[in-house]
Formats: sequence, structure tokens, C-alpha cells
Amino acid sequence: MPTHVRLDDLPESRRATVCEDPTTVRLRLATDEHVPAHSHPGSAVVCVLHEGRLDVDLDGETYALASGEVLRFDGERRVALHAHEESVAVLVFAVTQTD
Repeated sequence: MPTHVRLDDLPESRRATVCEDPTTVRLRLATDEHVPAHSHPGSAVVCVLHEGRLDVDLDGETYALASGEVLRFDGERRVALHAHEESVAVLVFAVTQTD
């Protein structure tokens, strides 16, 4: 069954689940908000920046994303985020390995 969701209809929370398979979330960050370094082992991550400007730090290598840009990376990498302005991103976590 298809999943059809309007981002603006999701709860106003910082993080809202769009769907479960693959895990897809909408992340809303305020101006100058940071997400500390962390990883997503066993996943490939696709980050679609819907609105704003966001720095994505991957193991010390920084990618500056603007609205409409996409970044895909291995979830094994340590990722940290910094929003330069109010930003909305959609993150998709695709499983790359199973136990």
C-alpha cells in the first residue's frame, strides 16, 4: 500500500515519523540548532533538505546543504548537524545489513 504524506500535516514536533519501512522522518531544526555526532549502523542514509541551510558533518568532513539538495551517506559514519537557519529535512534510513 502506498504511503502518501504531506510534510506540513505531520506533528509540529522536532522529529516526526513519515513512514516505518524504510524508516523515514521529517526533522525540523531551529536557527543555530545542533544535533550532536552519532551514527546509524546498518543503514544507508539519504538526507533531503526541504527548507533552509544545513551543515552535515561526516567524520570531520563538512557538506553545506541548501534547500532542494540531497546527501546520501553510510550510516556507519559519525554525523552531526548544524542548522544555519530554520531547516526542514527528510531523512530515509535504508537497512544495508541484517542480523
